[in-house]
Amino acid sequence: MTTVTIRCVYDEGAKVNTSLIGAKGSALLLEVDGQRTLFGTGKSGRYLIHNMEILDAEPDSYDRVVIPCGSLDVIGGLDAFMDRRTKKVDVYSRPNVWATKRLLSPLIKEDNVGGLVKHEVSDWTELSRSLVITPPISSAAEELALVVPTPKGAVVVSAGAYDGLMHTLDLVKGKYGKIRAVVGGANLLKVKQQDVNAIAARLTDDFGSPQLHLNGTTSAEGTQKLRVALGKDAVHDFFAGYDLEF
Repeated sequence: MTTVTIRCVYDEGAKVNTSLIGAKGSALLLEVDGQRTLFGTGKSGRYLIHNMEILDAEPDSYDRVVIPCGSLDVIGGLDAFMDRRTKKVDVYSRPNVWATKRLLSPLIKEDNVGGLVKHEVSDWTELSRSLVITPPISSAAEELALVVPTPKGAVVVSAGAYDGLMHTLDLVKGKYGKIRAVVGGANLLKVKQQDVNAIAARLTDDFGSPQLHLNGTTSAEGTQKLRVALGKDAVHDFFAGYDLEF
């Protein structure tokens, strides 16, 4: 049976008693089918590389990068990643991510552009036997998520869930059925408690109470609201340095 390991490389929260840096943005490492995939690159390239060095996850060790959307929170570290890379890398994304602007410098330096082998994602895209990219979750944010199909249900890996986590889960459930776990951002920062309660009800009634390992756009405030709705033991943090295995 195939095992997938998911490690948080970059998040606002970081594992205590380590030298890992917590900062705005998201980057996750998925190891499955003998390959490494980087999902997002965080906002700060300096912090991304710092955490990668501590976690033994150097840029050249990755087989590919998936950029889930055009937010700087998940693409801002890509240029620094390429600075440390000595070979080309496949990058999967929507076309709009390359229009993302950085205030004082280019998104990708000219020297690094040639190292990016770009792949446009418009439909379900199989990266390996046990790792799939979703189509764009909506026409608004054009965000992508990752899915790891397992015998116990799909593990859904979300970056920002900018159009709402329920849209992501509805899309994945329509193809794979049972949702086993949700990992990553759920976009709950400004969501009122009554609306979080409704999300919690759907997680229970429609999705069978999947495991929740949340970070990033979920926010500390949103996580607390979800714990109020579901119970404190039902929602787990997933900070930089944390690992999961399915």
